[in-house]
Amino acid sequence: MGDTRPVYQRIADDLRQQIDEGALAVGARIPSRAELKRTYAASDQTVDRAVRVLKAAGYARGQFGRGVFVSDRMPIGALVRSTGAVDSPLAADIAMDGDGPVPEPSLAWEAASTVTVAPPQIAARLAVNTGDRVVCTQYEYLADCRPLQLSTSWEPLALTEGTDIAFPEEGPFARRGCAAGTPPSASGSCGPPRR
Repeated sequence: MGDTRPVYQRIADDLRQQIDEGALAVGARIPSRAELKRTYAASDQTVDRAVRVLKAAGYARGQFGRGVFVSDRMPIGALVRSTGAVDSPLAADIAMDGDGPVPEPSLAWEAASTVTVAPPQIAARLAVNTGDRVVCTQYEYLADCRPLQLSTSWEPLALTEGTDIAFPEEGPFARRGCAAGTPPSASGSCGPPRR
């Protein structure tokens, strides 16, 4: 199976992995735009977007005139798909600054789903066998078209294949989540009916 993730996401994921594994340590300089373009055969815009994703996720910070460096990540709040949820950092009432109300940001997300096989850590979390077929969905949450948070979800195809939620961003529950579309009296979940 080929990698169907957008190129910018592949670049960001590769850099994130290098940071997580210590190949790029805290304080190390992220390769320059020219180096990233050459390494990944990507355009300026694609490389810039990948670096913005890293910055938004707290993996990197820019220093004017010097470049982008690996940051010492601090946890930030989670953004949930419903902007009205009380646990979303964007769910508060209209913010105020010294000049009056600040309009709420325009929120959106992008998603890319691929069918793949469960790596060992994911298989253990899902209680499936390593190598079982799963759907991996990568989300990029955006505020005013700028990356804010990354999220990855995994669903075992043994449970979802052939249902309306096999691909979470397609079908009747797309962009709403399955909980929004299923009455509690139905099956108790959005997945296949219980047997």
